[in-house]
Amino acid sequence: GDPYAQFAAKRVFRWVRLLHDVTSQTRIGLVCHGDIGPHNVLFETEGKPVGLIDWDFAHIGVREDDLATAIKNFVPLGSGNPDEQVARAMAMLDAYGTDLVDRDVLITLIPKAFDDDINFCMEQAESGNEFYVDWVATGGADELRARRDRTLELLPKL
Repeated sequence: GDPYAQFAAKRVFRWVRLLHDVTSQTRIGLVCHGDIGPHNVLFETEGKPVGLIDWDFAHIGVREDDLATAIKNFVPLGSGNPDEQVARAMAMLDAYGTDLVDRDVLITLIPKAFDDDINFCMEQAESGNEFYVDWVATGGADELRARRDRTLELLPKL
C-alpha cells in the first residue's frame, strides 16, 4: 500500500524501460542491471528516480531479466496480501509498458530471480561475509525461500 511508494516505483519502471529501449539499439545488445530494487535506486525527495547504483550484476540480456528482479523487489512478491501483490505487479508492468514483454518468459524468470538471490547470499555467507553470515543466522535465507514459495502461487494470476 503506500501510494507514494507505488508512484515512485512506477517512475522507476518507466525509467528502466527507457534504459532498455536505449541500450537495445546498441551493437552490444540490451543492458540489464541485474539487481533492480529500491536498495539500488537513488530518489529525489519527490520520488523521481535519478540514479541506479550497484552494477555488479549487469549483463547483456532480455527485458524480462530485469523486470523479474524489479517486480520481486518493488512489489515485493511473497509479502503481504496476494491480491494486492498481483495488482501492484500488474501496475508496475503497465508503467513499464507490456508491448515488448513476453509474460511467459517473465513468469519463468521470477522464481529464478529468487533462486539467484538465495544462491548469491548463501555463497557470500559460506565465504565468511559477516553480513550474510548474520543474515542466514537470523532467518533471512529461510524467509526469502518462503517468499519464493508464496510467489509461485501468484504466478498464474500475472
